[in-house]
Amino acid sequence: MVRQMFFHGIPAQFVPGDLYLSPRRTILNKGREQLQDRRGLIRRFGFEPVHLFESSPDFPVRECVRNCLRYGDVIFLFRSLPLPLWQISHHEIGVQTLDLQQAEVVLLSPQVNENMDWLKQISCPVLYLQYGKRGENPTPYSISDA
Repeated sequence: MVRQMFFHGIPAQFVPGDLYLSPRRTILNKGREQLQDRRGLIRRFGFEPVHLFESSPDFPVRECVRNCLRYGDVIFLFRSLPLPLWQISHHEIGVQTLDLQQAEVVLLSPQVNENMDWLKQISCPVLYLQYGKRGENPTPYSISDA
């Protein structure tokens, strides 16, 4: 049986140096559409949450990874999250802040430079994603295999 996991995708250049995510820190970097989404989330929850995909039997790990890659080339995987949790959508969970150092695994797209400063602070396994013949179905392989 596969355990439930939570996934957060982010562009490598936006991973904060202290590995601590809080949407309040990135307000100035948001575009018009993102600011509109932010206002809607604040009306709904009282704050803007950090979004994570949640794996389930009808939304498997492969689908979580595929969706995270739409948001960034780095994916942080968690077995548990800090409480409280908010259900944003059927497959999305939200938290107020997220300590990326609590990740169980980090997945990197092949184009991510393994010499990024924040990557040196990661203590969990770091894996590169390898793509199939047509660029689909990413699968992890060890950074030491790269």
